[in-house]
Amino acid sequence: MPRPIPRAAGGVVVGGAAKPAVAPPVSSRYQPYAPKAAAMTPNDQQNIVIKKVERPVIVMQTTWDLPFNQLERRCVEHHARNLNRPLCPGFLSSQALWLKNAADTAASMPPFTPKMSTTTLEKPAEKTEGHINVRAFLVTGVRKDESQHVLHRIKCVFSQTDGAVQAYGGSTSVEDAPRQKQFLTEAVEAQCGVHVADWLPLTELQYGDSKTMFYIPVGLEGNVCFSKGTDTQPTTSSLIELIDYKITCASSNKNLWELLTAADAYDEYLLRDMVVRIRKLLLESTKKMKAAQEAEQDHKGRVVREKARREQEARDRRKACEDKEKSLKETWRREDEGKTDRQKKDLGEKRSYEMKQIRDECESITISDTKVKEPLHEVILKEDNTALVCFQYFDRPKGIACGTGTVSRARLINLLLCLRDPDLNTTRKVETFLNNSLPLGARIPYPAVCTDIIPIEEK
Repeated sequence: MPRPIPRAAGGVVVGGAAKPAVAPPVSSRYQPYAPKAAAMTPNDQQNIVIKKVERPVIVMQTTWDLPFNQLERRCVEHHARNLNRPLCPGFLSSQALWLKNAADTAASMPPFTPKMSTTTLEKPAEKTEGHINVRAFLVTGVRKDESQHVLHRIKCVFSQTDGAVQAYGGSTSVEDAPRQKQFLTEAVEAQCGVHVADWLPLTELQYGDSKTMFYIPVGLEGNVCFSKGTDTQPTTSSLIELIDYKITCASSNKNLWELLTAADAYDEYLLRDMVVRIRKLLLESTKKMKAAQEAEQDHKGRVVREKARREQEARDRRKACEDKEKSLKETWRREDEGKTDRQKKDLGEKRSYEMKQIRDECESITISDTKVKEPLHEVILKEDNTALVCFQYFDRPKGIACGTGTVSRARLINLLLCLRDPDLNTTRKVETFLNNSLPLGARIPYPAVCTDIIPIEEK
């Protein structure tokens, strides 16, 4: 029988000699198998303790708002901000022209209630020449009706023909903004009878060989009139209805898709303005609260100082009485030198009366309880409807009516970060800013904090 070749433990035979095995390289994608365990006895199996591994629960985050400062938005970036809207065929990019407007212009727009007039207009032929489609997003300011949600109080006016909707305006070849505004003013007044004093740019939708410009009005005048002898009639809708409207196919109704896209742009415009207002209101509220706290601390300090002054006065008066008693005793001692006991006894009753008066006066000295007057700048709380509208704009539950009365703290932090403010450019700074003026918690009850601090003398 041939003699077996010796093998080293864990080695391989190469050319008749045993060499140790080399471990394979271990990378992030490759892990060697664990060594096979020895066979377990029934007793060992009974003693096994299975440990429950607590894995972190991953909660899918909702879609956050994106920064407001991006002017040029490609097709993908535009869709990321409006995920509920399918893209229209041929659409390339958009421009958030509302970023060129001053802050707080949309939120401070004066309210206007569109009224349907019985007067009819001769519908002019809509101008279709030119590659620039100039349209008006006729939107009103926030009407004063606290029984409704703020998104129901913003109305939009557009035309409707056999169920198909379209914004007022027309096509032109004019490139400059002033002439486009003049063209839009004439077109809107001719189509629905409403005169607009000025326009602000809202958004620009770029296609392959054409583009659509939307403007929002500044100062609406007149009533909305019907078109005579046509099926095209004006229609009024709330802003929330346009924002929540679901469209399945944008290619079948391009005009509707553009109107809804303009509503989304105006919604983002208002979001930015409302966040700017909230930041300003919270800064003012923090300053007023700090002034009120300083006034209260100053009042408490004056109370403490006044009490200390009264206690010192009482101590000084007691000491004066004691000194007077000692001085009187010393005077009597000098007067008694050389007098007989009979003479001293005769003076005793008079001296006892004088001493009793001094001691009664000393015992009657107490700390007066006069109170320090309250400061003239004591504050009272008053409801602030401006702040209430700002917070309510973010309160959008399903089946929106008047909201839930609370807003998400996480979303408010995200919106403040979207402003790209140098003073609020980190989450820690924003949280500190909110903690100084709002109550803690995941949901902020904004009706309770929408108050204004007013000096009592101005009541």
